[in-house]
Amino acid sequence: MTLKIVFVIQINQLPISKEYEYYPTTEEIEQEIKYRFPNGYIYDSFSNENIYPRAQVKKIYKLDQKEENK
Repeated sequence: MTLKIVFVIQINQLPISKEYEYYPTTEEIEQEIKYRFPNGYIYDSFSNENIYPRAQVKKIYKLDQKEENK
């Protein structure tokens, strides 16, 4: 069995379901931020403050399922 490396973008420690086989570009990361934070922040009415995005790219190792079917 071989290992497969995928990259996942996390914004404020919440993972995005899209997996990349390469390290995402700055434009792809900014696109995900703008999709989830269209105004640049989210207003939290419970704490009465704005939440600003923090993006992080995680490297994940997975077993390659294609190898098992042979």
